Amino acid sequence: MEASWLRSVSNGALGEARVRALLLNRFRVLTRSVDVDGADLIVELRTESRFTDLLPPQLGVVQAKFAQDETTIHYLPEAHVAPAGTAIDGYFMSMGLTVQLVGRLIDAKRQRL
Repeated sequence: MEASWLRSVSNGALGEARVRALLLNRFRVLTRSVDVDGADLIVELRTESRFTDLLPPQLGVVQAKFAQDETTIHYLPEAHVAPAGTAIDGYFMSMGLTVQLVGRLIDAKRQRL
């Protein structure tokens, strides 16, 4: 059985890879060497604007999460979303789920209806 810290690191890499693949259809996706303030990925719209333009392109920050099963808990620090009490424009969080977990969640929802 895999150690919990190793599973966590693996799931984090898997979540980021899935979100990156999804975003690549519509955005330029930039990565950082370190995760600062929950910025796993930085995105910009696919436009003709360049960083050297008088008005450089606007960027968005994406935090990628991955839920392995129903017991997975993620904490989103308020400082990442609203450091001064006001929400940051362009901050997004994406949650990835396994196909098995989605199936179990749908089944549980149907049983409650």
